[in-house]
Amino acid sequence: MCRLKIRCGAADRFMNDEPQFDAAALEEIINAFDAGVMVADTSGNLLLSNDLAVQMVGAEVSGAAPPNMQSWAPDHGFFFPDQSTRMPLETMPMVRALGGEQVDEETMFLRNPSIPDGVFLDVSARPLKDLRGTQWGAMALFRDVTDRYTVAKALSEAFDTGRQEVLRTVLHNIGNAMNSVAAGLGTIEELVRSNTPLRHLGALTEALQAHQDDLANYLRDDPQGSKAVPFLAALVEDFNALNEQLSKARARVARNVDYIVEVIRSQQRTWYAKTALTDADPSDTLRDAVAVLDQSLSNRNIALKVDCQDAPERIRIDESRFKQMLVNLIKNAIEATDELRRTAGLESPRIDISVRVEDNLLVINVTDNGIGIAADTLPNICVAGYTTKEFGTGLGLYATASYVAAAGGVFEPFSDGIGKGTTISVRMPFHDRADGYGKRGRTEAVRAWK
Repeated sequence: MCRLKIRCGAADRFMNDEPQFDAAALEEIINAFDAGVMVADTSGNLLLSNDLAVQMVGAEVSGAAPPNMQSWAPDHGFFFPDQSTRMPLETMPMVRALGGEQVDEETMFLRNPSIPDGVFLDVSARPLKDLRGTQWGAMALFRDVTDRYTVAKALSEAFDTGRQEVLRTVLHNIGNAMNSVAAGLGTIEELVRSNTPLRHLGALTEALQAHQDDLANYLRDDPQGSKAVPFLAALVEDFNALNEQLSKARARVARNVDYIVEVIRSQQRTWYAKTALTDADPSDTLRDAVAVLDQSLSNRNIALKVDCQDAPERIRIDESRFKQMLVNLIKNAIEATDELRRTAGLESPRIDISVRVEDNLLVINVTDNGIGIAADTLPNICVAGYTTKEFGTGLGLYATASYVAAAGGVFEPFSDGIGKGTTISVRMPFHDRADGYGKRGRTEAVRAWK
């Protein structure tokens, strides 16, 4: 039980007014508070306090306005809740109450040698008057609210961390597509710069201009001139081929720009609305995901096979996030083959993807013959920021595992060790059509084995 500390001589002024209270009764009243209690006279001298107040404020504080307060060290004393701005004497609750003001739950931060980490206090203060209405002092109640601030800070930090992770994940997914956009634009630039049909057309034009005075004879009788018409026909074919290449490169860039827009819109739905479920063909969605990374697969000569024999024809799912998951799985497999190629000279990189229904769950397996995962590393691959790659972000598999978990599914990595490849297995519920799902009964070779 808290002990009442009274400077009896100073307390006589209010103890002698009616009604009369003895010290024991006053002690019982003061100790009934679940807060620290301090009473000071109009000069700021502390008249009484309970042990809880002393524990909170510190034994060295002997009054509302300690005379040595200005000499305290910079990290010692009363502060605003920012924990760094010292609270001026005139703004402190007890001082304001001594001035006749009522103060309710003013938050202060206190740090002293007895409490080096500091505590947050909610302080309420009231003027004290005798029966004649004359103010003779003030009382302050101190409540330790450090836990409340600690929880609030932890929640704020968790929110900030989560928001940063979401932002990094979104940027990671956009980065996947931007790499393909950059590759597609590079292809277009190369095709335009090395426009061989245009150069040949220029050479033919120069030859025809040189013989424009006898053009008919040149085309009919000259050995070179007689090749002009067949050459023009060949140029038409070359221009058509170039146009087709440019069209494909443009379409690839457009697909990836659309994917970037999907990523942003998907995140907007996550922030502002409920998840939007749509009917999707998993095979088509997988094909779109492969298209995002098509340039990376081609440049590395990676053999890719997709088995959709037992996949449902339609599923009801958040298609954009589902596609992002597939892109991350495929990109991770590509990087795994890159790593083994760099360290051990992998000659025939390959990725095998299967989609099927098993036990009423959609099962997706992505298997590569890349670097593999050591047994002691396997539990860490879904931790945000964890990566063994030189330029990895540690967000791809983390984002994938988070999405799968949020959808009520299971994300499982399997590997026999370094150099032995990896299989990432995803099992997740899905909403099929009311009349059930139809098996495709075929294997799709998105990219034939080399």
